[in-house]
Amino acid sequence: MLTLQGNVRTIAEDADELGVMIRAVRRKKGGEGVYCVTRSELTQGLMEIIPLTYAWMEAKDHDVTVLGLAKGREHALELVRQMVDEMAKSGTLPLT
Repeated sequence: MLTLQGNVRTIAEDADELGVMIRAVRRKKGGEGVYCVTRSELTQGLMEIIPLTYAWMEAKDHDVTVLGLAKGREHALELVRQMVDEMAKSGTLPLT
């Protein structure tokens, strides 16, 4: 199952772009160029950046929780950086 975290983070130009990305997740349609930041389930990392279409495929095998959405890989990288910075400042960044 592919689920959006309750407070999903995004980098969107405007509310319309955000709406398009969220609808693409829910409807399993469209989503070209949309990247998901997910909890790392298969690797040793904290988070993964994967295309939305790949997230749908992964969700057939196991639960995938989307922490963030971005239009394009560069924006997804920027979003992960912001999330890691916030965790480091708040002291919630797991150091392993």
